[in-house]
Amino acid sequence: MRLETLKTRPEFQRVRGGGRADKPAFLLEGKQRPVATATSAAPETIDLVSLEPRPAQHSGPRFGFTITKKIGGAVQRNHMRRRLKAALTELAPAETNPDFDYVVVARPAALTQDFAGLKADLAAALKRVNTMATSPARRRAPQENRGPDGGTKPHTSSDGKPRVAKSADTKSRGGKNRPT
Repeated sequence: MRLETLKTRPEFQRVRGGGRADKPAFLLEGKQRPVATATSAAPETIDLVSLEPRPAQHSGPRFGFTITKKIGGAVQRNHMRRRLKAALTELAPAETNPDFDYVVVARPAALTQDFAGLKADLAAALKRVNTMATSPARRRAPQENRGPDGGTKPHTSSDGKPRVAKSADTKSRGGKNRPT
């Protein structure tokens, strides 16, 4: 089976906000493709070899690979991409959702991790992403209701009293906040 890949920036960006699975060798994100309606469906494209129309709809899962230059040179990046593609090719029919797009963000461990472990991590990540992306969306509390650690509990000082944020019109002098 040959993997169908994401090509353009908007295709990669559309996957953001879907399910995520974080592993030492990669980060996997996945999201269901929007269903094309009769009025919004893309027109058929022309196969340049046979000059016959082919449908614009994708028949299976699509994958995008992101491997930054800070990970290594072109040889290392291509080696990581080939390893991830080979593992996904073996897993794709059974573990993926046919109407999903996935993005794999590689990490340096993808180069050194044994192939069986890489496949096992990918299988677990695909399972997690598929269940997260199809479950109802979990909503986070609005930013003003979150504490400094990102949770919903207000941050308290060591004496148990809630901490009050310093306003822009106060200065700290000798440990006390006084208006200017």
